[in-house]
Amino acid sequence: MIDVADAIALSANFRAHPLGFYYLQKHQSDGTSFRVHVWLPDGSKSPENDNHQHSFDIHSSIRLGRMRSELVRFIELPNGEEVEFVVDYGKARTTLLPTGRLGKLETTAVFESSAGDNYYLQAGVVHRVAVVEKPCVTFLRTVEKGAPILSYGKEVEEPPFDRTLVTQEERAAISALLEAVGSRVTAG
Repeated sequence: MIDVADAIALSANFRAHPLGFYYLQKHQSDGTSFRVHVWLPDGSKSPENDNHQHSFDIHSSIRLGRMRSELVRFIELPNGEEVEFVVDYGKARTTLLPTGRLGKLETTAVFESSAGDNYYLQAGVVHRVAVVEKPCVTFLRTVEKGAPILSYGKEVEEPPFDRTLVTQEERAAISALLEAVGSRVTAG
């Protein structure tokens, strides 16, 4: 498990994620992982190809901010506008590789989660997250289920993304934000 104090102590280990946030993760031998996701107030925007699915179930706890989740279904169509990609995770690089499947995305549900809320997302569900109130901090527990890691979007090519470690400035901003989250927990 990762708590706020652990995340602060490990703040130099946060990495940039291609979907516009910083993340810290701790893997367990049983396929469970604990993660912290942080969207800074002036963080980057998500790329065009931001609809995606995970190989794991997600149990998320929103500690700060607010996010909107959109669940979608990929419908394969020969002349579809949406491209399906396999997400390839190299050592510290994320690359999208087209599968050759085209289609469209159909929204099946939309919900918002704010500080204090928890939500569950099953492996293999295509979704996108938009942070509507920054800064935003989530603590997650994931359980590996082996579903394919896929992404969808209209951009045929997206450059590979290097998941670099945070800079000193980013580390300081993340630590300060996590300290604020910790003081809210203590005060509440």
